[in-house]
Amino acid sequence: MDFLNSPILGIIIPLVLIYALLSILVSIVLEWYNHFTKERSIVMKTAILEMLRDPLNLDYGHLFYSHPAITGIKALNDRPPEYISAALFADVLIDIVVKQAERRRGLTISLENGKKVYKTTSDAADGEILNRFSQGLDLMSDSPLKDLLKSFAIKSSKWDAENKKYICDYDKLKGLIGAWFDDFMTTTSSFYKKRQHSKQFVIGFLVAVALNVDSLHLIKMLSCDADLRNRLSKEADVLAGHYQNLPDSLKNTPQANTIVLQMYTKDTTGGVNRKIKDTTMVMKGIAHIKDSISKTQLQRADTLYRVLEQLDIPIGWNGASAPLSWVSGKFKKDDKGNDLTSVTDHAYVGKSGVEKYVVQRNAGEGKAVWVYLIGLVISGISLGLGSPFWFQILVKFVNIRKSATKS
Repeated sequence: MDFLNSPILGIIIPLVLIYALLSILVSIVLEWYNHFTKERSIVMKTAILEMLRDPLNLDYGHLFYSHPAITGIKALNDRPPEYISAALFADVLIDIVVKQAERRRGLTISLENGKKVYKTTSDAADGEILNRFSQGLDLMSDSPLKDLLKSFAIKSSKWDAENKKYICDYDKLKGLIGAWFDDFMTTTSSFYKKRQHSKQFVIGFLVAVALNVDSLHLIKMLSCDADLRNRLSKEADVLAGHYQNLPDSLKNTPQANTIVLQMYTKDTTGGVNRKIKDTTMVMKGIAHIKDSISKTQLQRADTLYRVLEQLDIPIGWNGASAPLSWVSGKFKKDDKGNDLTSVTDHAYVGKSGVEKYVVQRNAGEGKAVWVYLIGLVISGISLGLGSPFWFQILVKFVNIRKSATKS
């Protein structure tokens, strides 16, 4: 069989489109959950505390998070920062070391105009900040962190022939500390992403159950319903082209999902009957929409629900559809509540092969329960793979079909 010209490709592309769209919902829920539990902030703080851990000297991790530049971010968002730039990290760390050179020596008492005057003395020189940085390092006990910072100071120094001494370049010192921070955060990011994979699959199963996504049912409907297949195929072409035009730096990021959803912002307002039950109530009940992040995620989820409804994808809970129809008996009535005398009286009449399959499935005949459960498991696993995976697959299959059409 010629795969490029077979009807199988016409079923695969709409199915991949459905997985891609629903995977966006998985990523939305995952981002919201991580924000609500402050996991990203916690992971970053743990990493920085480990970077600055120095049992032989001060608790530099505590000093870092107590610095006004960091507490200011925390006060702004009412949570530890989820992102810290390399430049900010370097500035704060240099400032912490500099302050070590400003130790008070004690009090001196003198008489001025017959009055006692109290003064504090300090060993902090009046020199530049880099001189005080070196002094701060000298006051530290020998430790791996001190050796590392000292090596950065040495590498950022250059010989001043006029004054016959080494001068430290502040920008170069910041760059070296910032590069160290970026390297450490790259490793931390890999660890963080691994932790997300298992949660992503769990949320994938939850979304599959919440929206009643039966993959085997989708495949059967796509194979029988030419209108549904053609409509989703056209949508797949548009979305694949839009995703393909994104910069490579964005394609594997949550921002890509936001950009894709922006396509529908103006086209999905009002007038759509809610066939898919709105599961964002769970998010609303927990978060109470207290912050802008939760509001943004809910808006994105609402946009996606409207898209799924407009595309008329056969998912969602309905008393007249499986599995609820197995106990409600509503599958025996048509959309107007009239008793069905035969499968031809069903709402899908006129669509070859669809009406018979739908009635049999909704009646729970044969192995319908086991087939439904298998389809649900396939959906959960598929949605757990993530939207970047499915959008990349979608682009490949759409391009394959286009090349076959041209040839």
